[in-house]
Amino acid sequence: MDSDAISKQCTEIIDRLILSGLSIEQSYPSTRMNASGDYEIGFKKGIEISQTLKNIPYEDIYKSVLDEKSYHIHLIDGGLVSFNYIFEKNDDVFL
Repeated sequence: MDSDAISKQCTEIIDRLILSGLSIEQSYPSTRMNASGDYEIGFKKGIEISQTLKNIPYEDIYKSVLDEKSYHIHLIDGGLVSFNYIFEKNDDVFL
């Protein structure tokens, strides 16, 4: 599956959640080339998600992600969904 197909699927998921009334707030993923020349699907600005891997209480991480709108979909039950993909460039082809 290539990067265009993944990007279209992310958009389709968001559209379906909106139509079904399960999303209360959303933003569509952006695409860009990063400093390494790799293709990214995710957020317009790079966000630091490593904080979620540290010993920080879940409530604090959730509040930070919510306040900074570092998600793509905010579900009606409070769940947050984000899409982050990196396609590495290999001989002018993204894998």
